[in-house]
Amino acid sequence: MMNQKIGFDITGKERGRIFENYMTVKNELEKLGFFCEEYDNYQLNEADIDKYDILIFPCPDNSKFNSNELNILRNYVNNGNNLILLSHAGGDKGRRTNLSILSEIFGIKFNNDQVFDESQNLDLDSFPLVSTHSEYYSNKKIGPLCYRIGCSLEILNNKVLPLAVTNSTAVPDNAVIAAFSEYGKGRVVCVGSYEMFRDDVKGGITYNANLEFFLFLIEILIKKDLKKDKINDFLPVDKEIYSNKNDTREFINLQKSSTQNITNEHQLMFKEFQKQVYELLKQQQLSVDQLNNKFEIITQKLEQIKNEQVRLEGEYNNIKDKVLAPNIEIYGKELPLIDYSMDFDLIKDGLAEFRLESDLINKKIDELEMEQKRIKDLLKNTQKIQQNNINDSLLNFNENIIFVKASDLVRNTRPPHFNNNFNNKIELSQNAPNLPLEFQDRPVAPNQVNNKTLQQFQKFLHFLKHQFEIGIINEKEYLDKKAKIECKIRETM
Repeated sequence: MMNQKIGFDITGKERGRIFENYMTVKNELEKLGFFCEEYDNYQLNEADIDKYDILIFPCPDNSKFNSNELNILRNYVNNGNNLILLSHAGGDKGRRTNLSILSEIFGIKFNNDQVFDESQNLDLDSFPLVSTHSEYYSNKKIGPLCYRIGCSLEILNNKVLPLAVTNSTAVPDNAVIAAFSEYGKGRVVCVGSYEMFRDDVKGGITYNANLEFFLFLIEILIKKDLKKDKINDFLPVDKEIYSNKNDTREFINLQKSSTQNITNEHQLMFKEFQKQVYELLKQQQLSVDQLNNKFEIITQKLEQIKNEQVRLEGEYNNIKDKVLAPNIEIYGKELPLIDYSMDFDLIKDGLAEFRLESDLINKKIDELEMEQKRIKDLLKNTQKIQQNNINDSLLNFNENIIFVKASDLVRNTRPPHFNNNFNNKIELSQNAPNLPLEFQDRPVAPNQVNNKTLQQFQKFLHFLKHQFEIGIINEKEYLDKKAKIECKIRETM
């Protein structure tokens, strides 16, 4: 055994790694004098792999051999080298690989199933105990193996020999799970579970029989005097499995038929399908619940903004009533005493601040309406995926909400219905001689004008203070405008 090299392939993203979860395997082989290393030269080439006496593929995952690599490995074995191929529950289909394309060259196929045994197992039915035939190939009998999460094998010709089979209580029953084949000058071993040789897991390499079995596999690959006729003389005589102890062909045919139990395979596939559908529905329901929560939050925010809009409209009407001068009626009615010299720039500033606040509110409304539409579209897409599981009422919200922007109420510097009257006032002031005599000659008392003007300034001071308190203007703006109004008051007095 000295100076022999064993390579562990990692180019196929194998699950078994000698520096991660196959450390015990590596250490035990090195104790026997083997040199172990990882083979990582993608793609496989003949010059590189010829240096290994044994090349091991410990469960390729989501990776496939190309035609050139298959030919290289065929020649590798034919020239006198050895292979160990390890798979997993589900076979090629479960691992999304084509390991069986390679093994079929040597007369062995990995089935797309999983071995279970409810009666004879290591606490779990997916950890079945299986029997070995080691005594027919060496001088040592290895006890029952823990076949952790593995698939069964199918023997394709009578040159392939079984190394271990499941019990009659297993599903599939009496099925081959490890097999040996000679091809050209080399040999091949296939096992349907890489898990049974892993470190630090229940039913792995720490299970004594599993370690013994792995070393037994190495032994029959490098043993020079292994002969088929000697093996045939030691075929088991268990009548439940074999009809003739000397008939290897009949034994193989029986193993082949037992692994083709269609009903059991369909049941396993259906259970796996049910599990996948359940997980998918669970994820979809979780997504729908999250969308519904977000939709409710947005709906609440829209209601708050609608209430704020109503409040702003009321505040606008209040400002119009308290700050602005009343409309003028000149036909047959008494003309109110108004100081037309009042500084309307102050009022324009106040209304501009109010319009700014309204525009900010409308911008926020537009953003939330866009978010509401996005959530609605996302809910509709989710409904198509999960038609029967989502309550259609989740999408029946009001699509016809019409928001009246507060800025539409403040389109000009003066409020609605005020422009005409204001122009009338200016026009009356400029054309005073054309008014009726009772209006032209009527004197205006200075005290009355001053009192009316002071009252208007005081109202605007109150409005300006309110704007500052609710955060529409900052302290500097408030103080500047207040000082300007107070200056006007002093001029009036």
